[in-house]
Amino acid sequence: MAAAVSAARVWGPSRGLCQVALLLLRRPGARGLARFHPQRQQQQFSSLDDKPQFPGASAEFVEKLEFIQPNVISGIPIYRVMDRQGQIINPSEDPHLSQEEVLKFYRSMTLLNTMDRILYESQRQ
Repeated sequence: MAAAVSAARVWGPSRGLCQVALLLLRRPGARGLARFHPQRQQQQFSSLDDKPQFPGASAEFVEKLEFIQPNVISGIPIYRVMDRQGQIINPSEDPHLSQEEVLKFYRSMTLLNTMDRILYESQRQ
C-alpha cells in the first residue's frame, strides 16, 4: 500500500481517477489508504455550483448513467457517483464497493499511469 502512495507521489497519477479512489476510502467506516495520504484543502462548492474543472470542458456532471444520442447532445456528460467531499449523490447509484476493490482500482490506476508515463518517455528518446 505504501508503495502505491509513493508511486503516486513520484509519478503524479491523473488526479481525477485517483481522487475517486481516495474519496471512496475516506467514506465513513473506510480505513487504509486515507491515513497514508495527507488530506488536501479543497475548495468547497455546493453541488449546484460544482462544475467540471478540465481545460476546455463544456460538459455537465450527471448522476444517472444512461446511453446518449450523439446527434441530440452537444457534449458528452460526465458521470459521477460522489461529490468532491466524497458523499454519494444518489444512493440508488452507489456501487457498494468493498475497501479491497477500491484499493485494487487505485493500485491499477496508479500502475497504469506510471507505465504510460515510462513508455511515453522511452518513446521520446
